[in-house]
Amino acid sequence: MVALASLLAVAAAIAIALGTRSSGGAAPAQPPPPAFVRLELGGTTVARAKVDSMRRPAAFAAALQALPSQRVARVGRARITYAVDQAATAAALHQALRQGGGTVTAIEHPIASTITVPLIKQRLRDDCEATALSMVLGYAGRPVDQLQLQREVAHAKPLDPTTGANGEEVWGDPSLGFVGRADGGGPAGGFGVYQGPIRALAQSHGLAMTDLTGRSPNRVYAALLAGHPVLAWVALSPGPFASWASPAGRTIRINWGEHAVVLTGLAAGTIAVNDPLSGERLSWTTSQFESMWAGLGHRALAA
Repeated sequence: MVALASLLAVAAAIAIALGTRSSGGAAPAQPPPPAFVRLELGGTTVARAKVDSMRRPAAFAAALQALPSQRVARVGRARITYAVDQAATAAALHQALRQGGGTVTAIEHPIASTITVPLIKQRLRDDCEATALSMVLGYAGRPVDQLQLQREVAHAKPLDPTTGANGEEVWGDPSLGFVGRADGGGPAGGFGVYQGPIRALAQSHGLAMTDLTGRSPNRVYAALLAGHPVLAWVALSPGPFASWASPAGRTIRINWGEHAVVLTGLAAGTIAVNDPLSGERLSWTTSQFESMWAGLGHRALAA
């Protein structure tokens, strides 16, 4: 009886020992560490707490209140102002809490921009496009003198207007190159050049520009709010208008008020403008810009 009792005691001890470990011999599983949620704005942590704590209304509200209403950041050569979207951020934070934690980046939208672009006054009567491009290339760290750009840009023949077989005036196509004489002179002086040749010239100097021609004004504003200056063609006046035939037989209709400027910022419905004609920094309302831009066929290039 004593021997049997001893065997039973040993067996019980072995059973207890085996029950305290897994089949692989690992120690008992420990409870997981508490989960955290982090709220960030512009790469900076604004609030951090355990998920269970952040689920409390007071803690949740405090995290959102820690966010500023606006943030200013330097993006390249631009200074961008962002508005923080509290409602969208709250929704994203709720989602993270439902999923057990993680990092939430506050939702924000750009509302204003100031872009550093050199201001250059045009030196020829009609080289506003070359001067505007010189400003944009300077912004991009690839400065090129306006007169060099005017020499390099494609030129559309003939240099001066001629008379066609049917008696109509024949002159160059500004979609193909500069029309006329940039320094004036000759029987008709000069007209200008549109976005295609200017974009190609920018590319030859290592700057790829995005063609926004024909797009909505909002696409121009989006480029500005992203920190990109925009070279835009505008009508300084509602005429006078003229037309002629290109050597290829295409009818060219133009506004002699054609001009090129560089848009350098946007804030509260006002656009900052580098004007090569006056050599000054101007301010236009968005409605002024949209009317003038429409007068030249909504032509624009974003850097």
